[in-house]
Amino acid sequence: MNQFKFLKIINYQLNTYELIAASIQNDIRHLQSKLISQQLSKDEANALELSQECLNLLIESTFLQMYSQLEAGLYLECRAYSIKKKASISRFEMALRELGYDVGGVYWSALLDISKIRNCLLHGNGRLDSDRYGIDTQETLHLLNSATHTSLLELINHQEGASKIKINETFLHYCFTQIKNFIKSQNRIE
Repeated sequence: MNQFKFLKIINYQLNTYELIAASIQNDIRHLQSKLISQQLSKDEANALELSQECLNLLIESTFLQMYSQLEAGLYLECRAYSIKKKASISRFEMALRELGYDVGGVYWSALLDISKIRNCLLHGNGRLDSDRYGIDTQETLHLLNSATHTSLLELINHQEGASKIKINETFLHYCFTQIKNFIKSQNRIE
């Protein structure tokens, strides 16, 4: 499948993320050391808070870019087939099946779970209360964390009665691994 050359693009996105994240984390460490020694100015305290928020935004945007590459690759692979008008990558399921892909296995299921997280981030800004599938998304979050025995995703109390998804860096690597696993399981990697 030629379209899955996008794996190289996703790998490049991850490498770019790691370079930028390292710079931000270095700034955070420097400012935290000043905080510990009680030498942090008010401007530096603001910079520390903004740096932490920028790191979170970098993780989210990298994830959304990675997912976009997956979706574009699936579209290119399936474009000759009738693609259903659904909101997630499940719209490619029938076409992939016709192409001989195994869309009943654990790797496809993992991609569908990743899709739920993406939809909540993109359409609800990560807030479960504004996500029309909030309960399902929350269950998916817990299942992903349980299955990997790590904290890929967190729920942060955004405000009274509203939780927001926080993506951890490990989720980026989990997603890349699951995308590669799906493609490799089809014996279609070049």
